[in-house]
Amino acid sequence: MDKIVRFRLNAGEKYGLGHFSRCFALAQLLKNKLPIIFYIHTENNALIYKLNTENFPIIFIDDENTFFNDIKSSDVVIIDGYDFNEFYLSKVKSLCTKLIVFDDFEASIKNADAIINQQFSE
Repeated sequence: MDKIVRFRLNAGEKYGLGHFSRCFALAQLLKNKLPIIFYIHTENNALIYKLNTENFPIIFIDDENTFFNDIKSSDVVIIDGYDFNEFYLSKVKSLCTKLIVFDDFEASIKNADAIINQQFSE
């Protein structure tokens, strides 16, 4: 099976742009190593344009089942957003090989293989 990196995020006026910025930067680092697909809920056309300029495939999320049905057991899933609770993460983890979560609240996420906390403290 071919491994795909699937980014799941919400971004824009309601959600902020940090989720997009982090995922986009990571995707740029990975794009020459693995295929990438963005699953996104956004109303911001500038973000869509930016993804298009890098030729990242985009799937717009209206129904989470679209995302769940696409995940393969060999995939790496990267999630960034405030709307993804432990139940959601557990379901995603059961479908993929690796789950990586961006989290800035230092929450006790149990189902992720890795947590990236972008907060810096000294």
